[in-house]
Amino acid sequence: MTDPQPESLVKRLARYGIHPAKPYGQHFLLDRHYLGKLIEPPELAEVRTILEVGPGPGNLTELLVNTGTNVISVEIDERFARLLTDRFGQAANFRLFQGDILAKGGLNPEVTALLRERWDRPWALVSNLPYQVGTVVIVEVLHLPVRPAVVCVMVQREVAARLAAKAGGKDYSALSVLAQAYMEVRRLAVVPPGAFWPPPKVDSAIVKMTARPEAAVRDPAGFRDMVNLMFQHRRKTLRSGFLGRLGTDLRRRYEQAFEEMGIDPAKRAEQLDIYDFIGLGNRIAALGGGGCSDAEPQ
Repeated sequence: MTDPQPESLVKRLARYGIHPAKPYGQHFLLDRHYLGKLIEPPELAEVRTILEVGPGPGNLTELLVNTGTNVISVEIDERFARLLTDRFGQAANFRLFQGDILAKGGLNPEVTALLRERWDRPWALVSNLPYQVGTVVIVEVLHLPVRPAVVCVMVQREVAARLAAKAGGKDYSALSVLAQAYMEVRRLAVVPPGAFWPPPKVDSAIVKMTARPEAAVRDPAGFRDMVNLMFQHRRKTLRSGFLGRLGTDLRRRYEQAFEEMGIDPAKRAEQLDIYDFIGLGNRIAALGGGGCSDAEPQ
């Protein structure tokens, strides 16, 4: 495949009356080296379905379809949906969903239904993710009933830093915990703005995530609520910023769990590592659970 140049891409888009739309965060990856990085992980050889979000003109889609793996591409922009249909509509392993990847409360249920048809075999998320929805898409995908075996995505560099951050670091966040509780995270490359057209104003990065074989979060929904609430006041201690938000019964369960696990409530959330969070979430589930989503408002 030759490197698609901005001039040739502009001509192709002009035939469909397309100009990049800022509301959709459209920055098209042109550089062949970085396109190749997205399909480089050897673990992708084991998957049978790939979900692509925001394919745009199809530069990455072409590489994915050529692997012979089943590809489900989700494109919100109907202009690009027409272009993609013309380019790949005859490919037996290509399926296009024209619509939003997200819906109220999570992933679009129609997209989830397409994936569910293939959940009996390993699947992957491989995408140059639109900046506006990248973080949300990653979190929602990792909370599906059957998680992907591999995630290889282009995101903003700062998002990549948060995904891979370790406890105590400045980038360590709820996103770090929610990703690493289920996946091993590795940054593959930093991608400069010049690799895209039109170029974004920030650097991007390619991140690979592979499923942790030992991942054992007993109550994913409760775990997610707990982690998000703990990081809402990351500079406060767990006692004042987290326990203080809980109702009496749930607070007592957490105080018991802290004591049993040897977690000092004078610590901050950013000082707990992934295994502290997993252990705490599982202990709360064993004590009868209790969602942090109904924490007392302040």
